[in-house]
Amino acid sequence: MSKVLVYIAKSEAAGINIEWQRQKAKGMLRDGLQTWLGETKFIPSIAKGVHGKPYLQNSDLYFNISHSQRYVVCAISDEEVGIDIQFHKKDEIDKVARRMMSAKEWQEYQEASDKSKFFYDLWAKKESYIKYTGEGLSVDMRLINIEACVQEIAVAEQYSCMVCTKERAEVEERLN
Repeated sequence: MSKVLVYIAKSEAAGINIEWQRQKAKGMLRDGLQTWLGETKFIPSIAKGVHGKPYLQNSDLYFNISHSQRYVVCAISDEEVGIDIQFHKKDEIDKVARRMMSAKEWQEYQEASDKSKFFYDLWAKKESYIKYTGEGLSVDMRLINIEACVQEIAVAEQYSCMVCTKERAEVEERLN
C-alpha cells in the first residue's frame, strides 16, 4: 500500500490571498519533502509535464497542490498523486454541472438531497483524477471515467477535498 502525506493549511485572513497560497504551497512541499527524505539538504527540482502537471526531477516522489478560498492542500506520495479542494460557492451551479457531468451523473445530481455537496464532491473527484493522470483540463469533464482510487479528505465544512492514487493509499493528514 502506498503512502500519501496530505498537508492542509488555512489562512486566518478573510478573503483570498494568492501570494499567501503560493508561499504556503511552496513551504508545505519543502517541509513534506524534508520529512519524507529525512534531513537531507537535497530538494529535487520541479519541472512540468506536457499538460502542465508539475513533477520532481530525479526523484521517486510525486506531489500535487490545490487551493480554494482560505485553504491550501499539498499531497506527497511514493506514487502518482492528484489532489483537489473546492469551496462550496453559493452561485448557481446547474449550468456548470450540466457541462461537466455525464448523463448518469446529471441524473444523480438531479436526485441528490444536497446538490451543492454532490456537485463539489464530483468536481473535486474528477479534478483530482485529471491531476493524477496529468491530463489537466485538456479533457472533456463529461467523459471522465475515473480508473483510480479517489479518497475524501475532511478539511472543513463547505469544502470538498479528494486525493487520487492508483490504488487505495494510507493517507496521513497534517495541519500546517
